[in-house]
Amino acid sequence: MPKIALLLTLLLTLSAHALNVSVDDGFQQQQLAAGLKYWLTDDHEAKPPSIEASEWQTSPDTLTFGFDKRVLWTHFTLSNSSSKDQALLLEIKYPLLDVIDITITSEMSPPILYELGDTRPLTQSSIQHPHILAPLTVPKASSVNVMMRIHTAASLNVPMTIWNSHEFLEQSQLSIAYYVFVYGILIGIALYHFVLFIQMREFGFLWFSLFIVGLVAIFAYFQGFLTSYVWPQFRDYSNQILVWLYAFTAITCNAYILRTLNVKRYRPSYAMSQYALMAVAFILIALSFLLPYDTMIRLLTLYAAISVVVVISVQIRRGLDRYTPAYYAIGAGIFCAAGMIITILEKTGAVTSTVFTRSAGDVGFTIMAILYALSLSYRMKWEQVQRKIAQQETVDVQADLLKAQTQLNIELESLVKDRTLDLEKANNKLKIMSVTDALTGLFNRRYFDQYFNDQYKISIESKNPIGLLLIDIDHFKNINDTYGHTFGDYCLASAAKRMQTAINTELNILARYGGEEFIIVLPNSNLDATLDTANKILSALKNEPITQGSTTVTMTASIGAVSETPGPHSDPEHIIKKADDYLYEAKRAGRDQTISERSASRT
Repeated sequence: MPKIALLLTLLLTLSAHALNVSVDDGFQQQQLAAGLKYWLTDDHEAKPPSIEASEWQTSPDTLTFGFDKRVLWTHFTLSNSSSKDQALLLEIKYPLLDVIDITITSEMSPPILYELGDTRPLTQSSIQHPHILAPLTVPKASSVNVMMRIHTAASLNVPMTIWNSHEFLEQSQLSIAYYVFVYGILIGIALYHFVLFIQMREFGFLWFSLFIVGLVAIFAYFQGFLTSYVWPQFRDYSNQILVWLYAFTAITCNAYILRTLNVKRYRPSYAMSQYALMAVAFILIALSFLLPYDTMIRLLTLYAAISVVVVISVQIRRGLDRYTPAYYAIGAGIFCAAGMIITILEKTGAVTSTVFTRSAGDVGFTIMAILYALSLSYRMKWEQVQRKIAQQETVDVQADLLKAQTQLNIELESLVKDRTLDLEKANNKLKIMSVTDALTGLFNRRYFDQYFNDQYKISIESKNPIGLLLIDIDHFKNINDTYGHTFGDYCLASAAKRMQTAINTELNILARYGGEEFIIVLPNSNLDATLDTANKILSALKNEPITQGSTTVTMTASIGAVSETPGPHSDPEHIIKKADDYLYEAKRAGRDQTISERSASRT
């Protein structure tokens, strides 16, 4: 509270001295650079000097001070000259600042304090975004004063922009889409080469894939994606994460160069320098737990510069050896070095932070990744050419063997094709067998259940009737007991053929329901049509006796017939139950007849 009270006293007089941003009805955005008042102090507990004090300096451009441990104070004023309240956003485009305290004061509302920063945990009031954001509301015909306190162990680089909220949303979507596009290209390259590694077991593809993943992670770290979206719970370790990522990328890059350019075989002394770089990377990982971040970032910068020099030297040496893949690698190294140098200069404050300097690393590394991929591809192609040359030298000796192998492959392909066709036929046969009754050749109950449920649903949707006939062969047990099961089976098969002829349509299906019971599904069939089919079946069964050898019998059947138009909540089991009940009544009434709702009601 004392801190806020002091700031409130100071900020009430800011409008006369601080940089003033005027917000009108057409306001979209304004960068905060030249004209900003700032003060740097070594005392982390110090309060800012009075506005009239000479300690305040005027920034000629973006606030950029490189690796500076001092606390930075800066302030500005927002004046709303529009006809409505303005909802603005303060964007800090460098997300690696550790501590940012933003105090907003005005004559119309109490002070608002935002405690932001890369090492501070995200809260419910935080705006989740790769960059650091603070909402600013300026009532119409009034102004607010903004005082900022910034401290970081990283580069003290503070590119700021005031945005109209709607304009920021549009531009932010474009910016994120750009980075998703860049990351997508790199991740796509990494996944492609990882798949090649799995297929070919060539470790050059693996190291390159991991190297690209490390690059993407570094990009995402510097742009704020990593600690905002991927690992927000590890923001306390954000400084160490950068060291780990740099070390991981250096290790995989050197492993890739060693493998792709055959450095160990042709230039062992250069290979030793790369192995030394990989060892130092592991040492840096260990030191990240012991040394402060500002020391580590200087060591890391030195290490990165040395790594670039060593890797480019190796690539140039292999290029002088007339090793073609090295030419692509040299181009990749040049773009990487250019992008890294511009990025380092921008992060350390040696050059002004602009769109070009902020994206130089992204563009340079993306081109580098593409050229490295071409280098690896050419190396594989070069090896293929060498293998072809070696094969050509022995082609005469191997001609007969190749001819025999070719013939064997043809025979093998033919055999595989025949076996595949046989397997397809067997599968089709099994599929048919799974829904077919072995004795009668009709559909079995399993097929009936599926077909009936499907047609029942169609009837509900189309509001058309569906008919069902449940058929039981009369006195079939007596036939089995009198003439034997072989003749009984023959009777069932014969009855199935006769019934199939009586209902020969595309939609109507006849299935064996169990034992001597059969069932027929009649889509789009009203009761009259259903009973007509039942009468045809009764006639087909009894009009002509069934004869096998000297044995002759006349078969009849009892039929339960149902036809109804189901409603939305109807149960298909209901219609089966009704058919079964009518079948039972047909048997009880003397058999050789059909009972339906119509005949049951007359009874």
